[in-house]
Amino acid sequence: MLQLDPRRVTDAYGLKISRLLFASLVTIDPQSLDVVPDLAERVTVVSPTVYRVLLREGLRFSDGSTLDADDVIATYRSVVDPSIHSPHARNYARLQSVIAITSRTVEFTLREAHATFLTDLELPIVRAEDASAVLGTKDGPATVSSGPYVLVRRTTGHLSLRANPHWYGGRPIHPDVSFVVVRDDVDLVVERDELAEHRVEVRVDASAGAEAVGGDHDPHPADPTRACLRRG
Repeated sequence: MLQLDPRRVTDAYGLKISRLLFASLVTIDPQSLDVVPDLAERVTVVSPTVYRVLLREGLRFSDGSTLDADDVIATYRSVVDPSIHSPHARNYARLQSVIAITSRTVEFTLREAHATFLTDLELPIVRAEDASAVLGTKDGPATVSSGPYVLVRRTTGHLSLRANPHWYGGRPIHPDVSFVVVRDDVDLVVERDELAEHRVEVRVDASAGAEAVGGDHDPHPADPTRACLRRG
């Protein structure tokens, strides 16, 4: 089953979709590989082992609740919690502490200097109340998002996302996005026609043997959404 919890996801397609649902303190520019603030307004390197993050003002989750330092702390603590079974836990074992300076300021202290730690701040943020749960499952509770979209429906072979009304970046160019698994040529024609009605570009990759579903979307309004379907 496609994993959507950003702390547990490992495959490329789950990674892309989870990033539509959950935003990070920073993102990595795919062209320049520069670290770009996302939920963070700025990141200050206080010393080789201390990083201070100031969150943007007025951040909210998709349910309207405030996104603040407590949520950031809960997320980073949860990723190393054995009960979450995160494959990324080892990357964050280098953290000595994560503390709140103010409701908008979080300080990360490392056990030792790590030159690329800024890229580790790309871990998506979940709500503190949800930090101990596995998120995005088909039969689980509604997913409360920090990113540009909200998961509104998940069935076998199909995901439906809708724009998060509280997303700090504003309304995405596509308010509704669907992801589907296409198993054969008949399904491909049907799904292509249905997605075309929503003005979503369809790209097909038939080179791989496994069934998969994925997408690629920059949440900022200037860029288009592209649904990527793969046939098994």
